[in-house]
Formats: sequence, C-alpha cells, structure tokens
Amino acid sequence: MKTYMKSDFIVGMIFLCGLLCFSAERAWAGSAAGIKVVSQVKGRIEMLEKNTAFLSVGDFVLVTLNKPSSAMPGDKMEIYEPVKTEKTDESGSPILMHVGRLALTDIGEGRIIGVVEFALHEIMSGSYVDFSLPEESWAEGLSDYLSLALERHASHKAGDIAAGTLGVAFADVTNDAGDITRLDEEVYEKLSASICARSQLSCVSRGSLTGFMRANGISTTANPGRYFLEKIGREFKADIMITATASQEAGAIAITFRTYSLKDGSQDPDFKITLHDVGYSTDKAEGGILVKNTNKSTSILKIVLNKSSRLNGKRVENLFVESLDAHVPEKYAEFIPDLVLKVSMELDDRPLEPLGKTGEYYSDLISGGTHSLTITVVPSIPGKPGVNMGKKISKTVALNIQPEFATETEVDVKTLGKQIIIAVDSNQMEKQSPTPTDIR
Repeated sequence: MKTYMKSDFIVGMIFLCGLLCFSAERAWAGSAAGIKVVSQVKGRIEMLEKNTAFLSVGDFVLVTLNKPSSAMPGDKMEIYEPVKTEKTDESGSPILMHVGRLALTDIGEGRIIGVVEFALHEIMSGSYVDFSLPEESWAEGLSDYLSLALERHASHKAGDIAAGTLGVAFADVTNDAGDITRLDEEVYEKLSASICARSQLSCVSRGSLTGFMRANGISTTANPGRYFLEKIGREFKADIMITATASQEAGAIAITFRTYSLKDGSQDPDFKITLHDVGYSTDKAEGGILVKNTNKSTSILKIVLNKSSRLNGKRVENLFVESLDAHVPEKYAEFIPDLVLKVSMELDDRPLEPLGKTGEYYSDLISGGTHSLTITVVPSIPGKPGVNMGKKISKTVALNIQPEFATETEVDVKTLGKQIIIAVDSNQMEKQSPTPTDIR
C-alpha cells in the first residue's frame, strides 16, 4: 500500500513540474516581450521537404525575408503566429504571439534555410519570423567576417552549427599606434555586442582577459606574439583571438580585423569592414587615449639549437656536464661517439617548436623579465631502440630578457668523451622594433 502511495506521489510531482514548466513557457510567450505585430517582423517561413501544413521541432524551413539581411549560419530567429482572437493593433496590423524558435543553417544560392529548435505546438507554414538578436545591434559587414571565422576555425560539421562552437577572445579595439582611444572603446562596444551576443560564439569575459594580459605585462592586443597567443589559448580554452584597429575616414569608421588561431598561432588574412559614422567620438590626439600601448617593452627572443658557430672557446653563461655512465650500458660504450641526442625545450613550461628553415629553434615576441628555459636530452644508440638508456637529462636555466632589445640564446648540445655537454649562452642583439616584418 505504501509503495503504491509513494509511486502515485512521484508521478504527481513529475506531472506538476511539467505543468509548471509548460505554463511558464506559455506565460512568457503571452507576455509583452513575446508579442509583436506584422509590421515589426522580418519575414515568413515556408514548408521545406514535408507534405503537411504544420511544422515541429527538427523540421527544416525556407525563410523568406522582407529585405536583404546580413544574417549568418547559426543566427536564431523567433517564430510568431497571429493570436486566435484575430486581434489587431490601432493600425489594423494583426497581433502576433511567440510560438517557437529556429536556427539558420544555410545561407546562399538565393535562399535561407533554418531548422526549428523549439515549438510550443505544431507551427503553421507561413508563420512570421524575427531575429532573436535585433538587427539594429549588428555591425555593418560583420556577419561576413564571422561566417568566415566559423568556417575556418569552428569544430562542427557543415550545416550543424551548435551554440558555443567557436571560443573567442576579443579584448579591445586599438588605433594604428596600438593605443585605445575613446573612439576605439565606442567601436569595441558596438562590435562586441554584435559578436558576443551570437549563440554560435562563446566569448571570454573581457574582465578576465584584460586582467590576464595585465598580469603578463600586456596593455593592449596590438601585435600579439605566438608565445602570448598560446598562453591565452591554454588559460581560457578559446579557439581564436580577434584584434581590431579603427580609424576615421570621411564620415565612416574603417575597421581592420586580424584573426589568430590560439591552437597554432597562425594568422588569417586581414578582413576590413566600414561602419558609417553614427555619432562616434572624435579621435583627438591629445587627451583621447584611454589605454597607452606599453607593449613596446616587449622584446624579441630567438633560441637557436646547435648553431653552426659552435660555442667552443667562448665563455658561456651556463655550462652543464653530464656523465653518460648512468645512461649507456658498459657493453655499448663503444657507441657513445655515435649517440643520437633527441633535444626538446620548454619556455616557461611551454613546449617550443622548431621554426622555419633558418636554424632558429624558436622566435617570438616576449615580455621583458626573467623566463625559465628547460632543455631535455634523451640519448639513444642508432639501430638499437630497445637498449635502456637510463633517465633523461634535463637542465633548467633562467633567461633575463631586456625590454626593447632582441636577444639570441644559443643552445649547444654534444657529446665529449663519455660526457654530454649542454651549453646555454645569451647575447643581446642590436636594438630594434619589437615587430619586425620577418617575425610578424
């Protein structure tokens, strides 16, 4: 008896919860926020590849807009139907009630396709639609740029754009000098509202991002180095970083976007759009700067492994000598001159990758100060992969990088008798700009 009563109670609670959720959704749909008139919506939907007059969740629809739009795949549209009472507003326009939502999946070849994601009930073909994100908040030409970024960097299959598929780090807009002015800040607010409000993008909190930048001695995102980009990617698990520069041109604002992959540091081609001036501040040279670009204190660090000019006979900053007795079994001692030395390096606990064909092991912009370089050597005997070589050899040195200067650090690893020699030496190169063309 008690078991039956308990089961009835659970069933009753589940029913009640479902009823409350349904009622809440109904109440929201019937509220002022869920009501529009025909003159306010942007278009209508039609049946696509279905032989009934009603639509439900998962059905694809053809979207017909009243006028051209800069929508992009993944954008949401709210669905409306006339109220059953056939009420109209003062002008005689039918009053509409919110009944569902769709996501745009395909835009091109003269038509727009969407899929129904939510429906209060079966929806009639011919219902009205309006964008979830008001078009008034869209920046001109931005959708083309974001669509391209999604296509290149988002982890989704074609036609299947889910919410949050692209993680974006977007911290500021700067002028050509890398400073943030009042104009730049107003433009940023316009752009970020249009970028971060889109459900197919997931933006890193600006406060968290700028706080992380300050902690790493970076004031603005002008000219980010690969080292800095990969640190951002690891810290925030984002896919791309967007930087932008703004300049005023005869009644308009010219914006240049740069997109960097936070996975490999690669950079997409620049993308330019124009915002027509709608009352932005005048960018005055005096007193208009909110954040000064102090990244000029960033220096260039080049790490070269086994450069042709050996360190023999030179006084070096760091010299390590490691006996091979613990690494090569005595019966294989004759192979020591032929040992293959596999060298790997980490800078501030980040693995370094060889760069280019010029002999540079690593080259990047890096903040001045003290950094940690770890060199790891694993010796092996050619043709005898199964021989136990003992523990790997790992040494860590501190690099003191001077701001505004380029520093070359040479790492030389070789065998000498029954020893492995690891030499690390840093030399200041001539003073130069922190953004030379061969590095950017």
